[in-house]
Amino acid sequence: FNHLYAVESVWLERWHGRPPQYRISAEGVEMTPLWDEFRDVAKRRDAYLAGLKDAELRVDLTYKNLKGETLTFPLGAMLLHVCNHGSYHRAQAVNMLRRVGADLPKPESDYIFMKLEKPDGTACQLDADTVRSYFRYSDWAQSRTLSAAASLSNVQLDRQFEMGLGTLRQTLSHIRDGEHWWLTNWTKGPGALFPEGGSRESIEAIASSFTKTRDARNELLQSMT
Repeated sequence: FNHLYAVESVWLERWHGRPPQYRISAEGVEMTPLWDEFRDVAKRRDAYLAGLKDAELRVDLTYKNLKGETLTFPLGAMLLHVCNHGSYHRAQAVNMLRRVGADLPKPESDYIFMKLEKPDGTACQLDADTVRSYFRYSDWAQSRTLSAAASLSNVQLDRQFEMGLGTLRQTLSHIRDGEHWWLTNWTKGPGALFPEGGSRESIEAIASSFTKTRDARNELLQSMT
């Protein structure tokens, strides 16, 4: 949680062109003041975002990372990175919460559950290029994950974990199934229930079917405005 706060704070300072201070250690950090800090940085970030123009998202910003390296990216790419970074670490935090016996967030924290919980307060005006760009990132990450799993044995793929869908094989097939199920809804309309049941497919088969779904989805995205 300290890391999530620190990263939000660091990137906000970078967007303002100021050298950030990164609090690496969480030693001695209490949860109540940490949440106060997080709410404060979120308020300042939202105020910054409220003043942004579309053209500013394409402007390159240069900064030094924590290693002292000089890097340059468009502002919009940095914004998407910070949002995704939070999703990545919150998934880890949920698993930690499960392991210490905490009450887990209900409903789950996928974006669609926020839309269900707050249907009138989550309006979002996207453009096609942003959606296509983010799916390119998603496909890149999925490819790296499948490649890492390709050399594992069945014992390793079917080992039980208290996270995801329980095993690597089940979790990777679930991601593939989710992509295919949503694509079917977008192209053919509702009707089919989300697939359930244990998968015994090889990683190669999961990767192959994901590739077909990816190509069909990207073809759809290219036709959209």
